[in-house]
Amino acid sequence: RNGMTGSVRYGPIGQILIPVKDVDRSVRFYRDILGFTFPFQVPGRGMAFFDCWGVRLFLGVPELGQEFSNGKPVYYRVESIDDAHADLKAKGADLI
Repeated sequence: RNGMTGSVRYGPIGQILIPVKDVDRSVRFYRDILGFTFPFQVPGRGMAFFDCWGVRLFLGVPELGQEFSNGKPVYYRVESIDDAHADLKAKGADLI
């Protein structure tokens, strides 16, 4: 259905989280080996971001006690986060 449910359009993908253990090593791989555009890294926070032709890759070290065990988050662009939240809630989505 092309990302359409009700009146809220989900997509295109805006960001994908890739959990990593070593951000600096991962930056070297994505920047120097794959050649992805490297906009910025967050010093001391274990976070780095890459632009992959309009989709942002978010490399992140899980915070202590978290392991991203619920899967790999994919962030969809929406016109209104409030409308999207209400739409998903109304459809019975398990929201955290």
